[in-house]
Amino acid sequence: MHSRRTWDSVGSVRPPVTVICFDLGGVLVRICSTWEEACARAGVAVRRLGEQTRAARHAVVESFQRGQMSSAEYFAEMAQAFGGAYHAGELARVHDAWLIEDMPGAAEVVRELNQVGSVVTACLSNTNAIHWPRLRPTDGSCEFPAAAAVSRAFASHLLGVAKPSQQAFELVEQALGVGGPQIVLFDDLAENVHAARRAGWLAQQVDPLGDVAGQMRQWLLYNGVLGHQRESR
Repeated sequence: MHSRRTWDSVGSVRPPVTVICFDLGGVLVRICSTWEEACARAGVAVRRLGEQTRAARHAVVESFQRGQMSSAEYFAEMAQAFGGAYHAGELARVHDAWLIEDMPGAAEVVRELNQVGSVVTACLSNTNAIHWPRLRPTDGSCEFPAAAAVSRAFASHLLGVAKPSQQAFELVEQALGVGGPQIVLFDDLAENVHAARRAGWLAQQVDPLGDVAGQMRQWLLYNGVLGHQRESR
């Protein structure tokens, strides 16, 4: 097994990375980036709405992601938040359309990491009770191989708290028994990356419109988690 010694900004040796944690949407899984894109994929017409509905919709989504309402309650409250512009059936179709496919090459990165005996793969995702069974199926299906391949899975609706709350990172640390710079998080949202860094994690932001697998692989190779050990300073 090769050494994975890394260095901080002042030249001190950091403890080795032992957990590679991924966000799902925008990192391992390609998702819709706009409401209009999801409507198009679902075959639902886009209805123009006033800005006054945005805050109400956001609050409903956040509650659902924290596991604070059932799926039926979510669609009913979303329909109300949209001011009746969409009915629950249309919202369910748009919700299903939001997940598209694996990010190219993401599953290969996870599988390679699973072969590294000194690290554990995990995910920490703000998600919900409808998307989760598709991302982490228990029936043997594999719609999203990259998400299914991680060894340890943490989801906001199961934790009862979502990123960027510090409690989300604390709960993952408690479950894994490690913390701080022993964990690296790949996430596409700056607010989550900053929050993970405040928790001491080695968080790295990826660009979901670029080659995400390539971005992650570059970091993993440079820091000696995959491939050959980089030269010591």
